Amino acid sequence: MTHADQPPADPNGLRRRALWVISLVSALYGVQFGMLVPLVPLYLLSLGYNIALLGAVISAQGAFQFLLPLFAGAVSDRFGERVVLRAGLVALLVSALVFVTSEAVWALIGAQLFIGAGRAVYNPAAQSYATRISETDRARVIGRYRAAEALGQGVGPLLGGVLAFAVDFDAAFAVVAAGSAAALLASLLLPELPRGMATTLREVVRAIPGFARSKPLLLAGICAFGLSASVAVFISVGVAFFSDTGIEASVIALAVIVFTASSAIASYGFARIVARLGQRLVFALGVGGVGVMWLSIAGAGGSLVVLLPAMLLGGAAATLANNLRTLLSAEYSAPEQRGLAVALVGSYWALAQLLVPAALGIVASLAGLTTALVVGGCFALLVGLSAPLLFRLLLPRPQAALGSGGA
Repeated sequence: MTHADQPPADPNGLRRRALWVISLVSALYGVQFGMLVPLVPLYLLSLGYNIALLGAVISAQGAFQFLLPLFAGAVSDRFGERVVLRAGLVALLVSALVFVTSEAVWALIGAQLFIGAGRAVYNPAAQSYATRISETDRARVIGRYRAAEALGQGVGPLLGGVLAFAVDFDAAFAVVAAGSAAALLASLLLPELPRGMATTLREVVRAIPGFARSKPLLLAGICAFGLSASVAVFISVGVAFFSDTGIEASVIALAVIVFTASSAIASYGFARIVARLGQRLVFALGVGGVGVMWLSIAGAGGSLVVLLPAMLLGGAAATLANNLRTLLSAEYSAPEQRGLAVALVGSYWALAQLLVPAALGIVASLAGLTTALVVGGCFALLVGLSAPLLFRLLLPRPQAALGSGGA
């Protein structure tokens, strides 16, 4: 990083403290949310609920993934991100307490709604806060913040599964509640970041149509959609493919750990990678690389010789794409409108999570799991290969000026 690219003077260490605290909060949040991923379905199965009810409970959290993030982003821009992300942490805490105290299906659906609402408000607020820590060194800040988040999300599922089987579900959900409370307490240490000109909530909402027409934010949204589609491959047909090819649960867990560790390492070096390669190539390698991961796994029929290296490379690719969509959101929005920008881009992610599992489920039922994996991988690969065209159409400015992640 050149002298001109150095972050602004920070004599009181405010920005450094902000990065450390938001990274800690997001790591804790990632652990607790990650624990709930295996805990909820396993808990419902242990209670004897059928598959239909299992699907209803698990899908309940998706109810808030479209409009609520935009509202949360608007409120973040008006009143500050800290109060909004704390609301998300409170929702996660409440949901964990419900799972500890109730076995009624309607209570569990309500808990899932709280989880979904918490995700919907936490993510745009936390991302907005992280991107405002430094307006001249965004790529480095985003990389460090995402690395902590990835580590938390990798530890969570493993911890949740171990506690459920080694102790019991009540203990596991109690740990989620305690961890959520710890994240909430840590969030109280977040310093207030300098803000631009204050705007009314009505002015913030009026900016939505302009953001929706923004070509650079559309590019970020396409990046988010392509990556989310690849993630949806795993949760829809990927696990079933692994099971069908005889891969044991312990091996799947190891593959997920490899994927997460690779994501964290690549995220930590994101600033250097994007500075060296440029955003266009990072887009292609990120989204397209996850597609190549699925094509490799499908072509090898689940062979362990291919699975672990593919997950290693896929984890690095996924974090490049994920960080890039956040970086683009930050570069093409004013600091006082950052929450709305990241929320709008996040809606593309949510859309893929809604559409892709259903589409791949149909493909799997008609042509088999391997074909569904190939279709999902080809889609992500095509989105990645379209990077030169997308950047030319949606980002008229030369990319050489954007390589460092600065405005």
